[in-house]
Amino acid sequence: MPKKMRDIKVLAGKTVHLECRTDGRPVPMVSWILTNHTEVKLITEHEVSVLDSGHYKCIASNPAGTDTATARLQVVAAPPVILEEKQQLVSADIGQNLFLACSTYGDPQPTTYWVLHDGTIVRPLTYSHTKVSVFGNGTLYLRDLQITESGKYECIATKRCWGLHLSNKGVHVYEASTY
Repeated sequence: MPKKMRDIKVLAGKTVHLECRTDGRPVPMVSWILTNHTEVKLITEHEVSVLDSGHYKCIASNPAGTDTATARLQVVAAPPVILEEKQQLVSADIGQNLFLACSTYGDPQPTTYWVLHDGTIVRPLTYSHTKVSVFGNGTLYLRDLQITESGKYECIATKRCWGLHLSNKGVHVYEASTY
């Protein structure tokens, strides 16, 4: 175990492999002390989250003695991502109901909200059972559309450490006979 401290920085959601190389006669027994102070014999590979950040100590021991090495794991939050197209143009008839999807990804999961054509900010489940709703999955629901509701609708995904990610939806409401 030549190096006593190793720094590992990785994005959340990636797989990490912590290895403890040892040498000695007799062959050393290896164990790990995790960040929560529990001792385990083996660390398995898994997708990490920001909660996995911390110090992992490898302990190698045999009758001749004990040696340790530490890995400092820093898991960085993955940036927010909106999975739908970034620019969309949607047409609707007067009186039509419309669903605008905004699926997001990130670790931790980003906060999603919408900015309506008139600048109103709508967050999930704040306007339920009204003309405008945002579901927990980020979908914007517009009920009984009128021509005055034509305009730009922005889905915004944000995390404190990464800023924001935008997706714009242009909505045009028409009278049925005009197209």
